Amino acid sequence: MAEFPVQPVSPEEFLEDFVPRSLRRFQLPAEARRRTLKLGLRLDGKGGGEWRFDIEHGHLRVRPGSRVDASITVVQRVQDWRGAMWDGRGGVVGRGVISVLEHGPDSKPGRRGRSRRILEVLDQLAGLNAVVRVVVTGGLGGDWWVGFKLGPGRISPKPDVTLSLSAEDAEALLKGDLDLVWAVMGGKLGLSGDKTLMLRLQSIAKQLG
Repeated sequence: MAEFPVQPVSPEEFLEDFVPRSLRRFQLPAEARRRTLKLGLRLDGKGGGEWRFDIEHGHLRVRPGSRVDASITVVQRVQDWRGAMWDGRGGVVGRGVISVLEHGPDSKPGRRGRSRRILEVLDQLAGLNAVVRVVVTGGLGGDWWVGFKLGPGRISPKPDVTLSLSAEDAEALLKGDLDLVWAVMGGKLGLSGDKTLMLRLQSIAKQLG
C-alpha cells in the first residue's frame, strides 16, 4: 500500500511516483473505464511544471510534458498545491484529494449514476474553452487560488471568470451545506468576468445536484 507522504515531497515525486502507485490499487468506475480522458496539471513556481494524466481502458498514466491537448487542466501555484496537500490550506479540496489517493474512488451503491453525470459535466466544461479561477480567502495558512483551463489550448494568464469566496463558505459549498444559487444571490460568492460564461457554468454545475 502506498502511504501518503508524511512530509512534503516534490511535485515530480508526488505525481510521477506516489499517485500512480496509490491509484493502481483501485478500480475506476465502469463509465470511466470505457472512456479515454486527457487531463492536465500546471504548477507555477519553483519545482513546478506541466503534467498530463491519460486515462484509457481503465488505466492511468501520469507523465511530465505538455498538457496542451488536455480536456481540462488544473492550474495552481506550487505553494498553494503544497499547502493543500500538507498544511490544510485547501480545506475540503485538499482533504478530498488525499481521501481519493488513500481510499480510492467511492464505490458505494448508487454512485454509478453520479459517475456518469460527472463525465457528462466534464465533457460540457471542456467545450467552454475558457479559464476559470477560484480565489479562497481567510483560510488556514492564508489566501489561495486554483484555476481551471476548460478545453485544450494555451492557458491565458487572465481568467475569463473569477469566483471569490471565504474558506468557510467554500467548505460549506463543497460539502453541499450551501446552495450555489443561494451563495451567489446572498453575496457569499463573488463573480467577475464574462457574465454569459458565468450563466453557462451555473447551468452545468446544477447537473451535479
